[in-house]
Amino acid sequence: MLDKLEQDVEELEQCLPVPSTSSSDLIAFQQGKTPKLVAKLEAIGDVPADLLPKKEDLAHRIDDVNKKLDDQVNDLKRFEEKTIELQNVVDECRDKLKKRDAPEPIETVQKDAEDLAVVLATIDAIPQEELSPRNQLARDANNIKEQAKEQLSTIRKALAEEEKARERQDELKDRLSAVADSLNKVDPENVEPAQQLVSSLDAELQKLGGIADACQQFAITSSPIVSHDDLDKTLPDQVRDLQKKCDDVKKNAEQIAQLNAVAPEILMISESLQQQPEQIPSNLNEQQSVLEDLETKKQRLENLLQTIPAGDATEELRQRSEWDLSKLKDLLKRLGDSVGDKLAALAAFNAARKDAEDQL
Repeated sequence: MLDKLEQDVEELEQCLPVPSTSSSDLIAFQQGKTPKLVAKLEAIGDVPADLLPKKEDLAHRIDDVNKKLDDQVNDLKRFEEKTIELQNVVDECRDKLKKRDAPEPIETVQKDAEDLAVVLATIDAIPQEELSPRNQLARDANNIKEQAKEQLSTIRKALAEEEKARERQDELKDRLSAVADSLNKVDPENVEPAQQLVSSLDAELQKLGGIADACQQFAITSSPIVSHDDLDKTLPDQVRDLQKKCDDVKKNAEQIAQLNAVAPEILMISESLQQQPEQIPSNLNEQQSVLEDLETKKQRLENLLQTIPAGDATEELRQRSEWDLSKLKDLLKRLGDSVGDKLAALAAFNAARKDAEDQL
């Protein structure tokens, strides 16, 4: 019995360490072997004194085999637990890889870039000695790393252009807002500063027009990675609206400048008419003098009327000038009736010549 048991123990010792693919298989192997050896040893019962050392030695050997199997099971369990831990890490990394079927908002793509950077850092942080005994896991980790590197490179290249485009758009909007604020603050009554400011704003808008066109072209061009739904496609329209407003302010300032140039002389003529006696002088020389003076004022007022710019701000002056002109014509008609057509024609000729000389 002892010889047969010794043979069984020797066979088991020669199997150590047991080749096994899993701790559960090794446990099953252990439970199928060592309990039977213990049972056989106990079944032998008492032995002669000379065989007692051999029996005790077999008991120690069985116990030693059992401990070695326990150690192998524990080592294999730790290996399996670490494998599961690493597999979870690799799986989490794999889940962060994504196939893009459509462009996504830039915030989502930026988050994807951060996730991919984490994937690379995570895989690089796995000790090589933990991967090398796990061939499939090592291959999976390497494949994921290469995919992550490729995706991250593509995303970063796209993001560089997309982020620059949004920075350019934001800067353009700030400059357009500044132009709009400046236009709102223009005081057309303060003619010279207003014209200088409008001129500089007009030059600024000329520059911004090209930038707006470039921004719009980028916005309407599709990207396979980043959506352009958040980009403003109306920037050229905004520039055109501001350009129209700038032109209106410029025109208004020019009208006020023209008005300021002619208004004093028109008002002076108007005031002189208010002081003009209604009664026609009886003396012929005085009649001729008044006739020439009024004819000069009439022709000058007619010329000034042509230079009054159109607009609500000038309507009152225009109406006043037309009323004064009507009054002048009435006075001239009365004087013409009194002094005769020849003198009236001569006065008109002299007045026209004087006005032409004054303009020269």
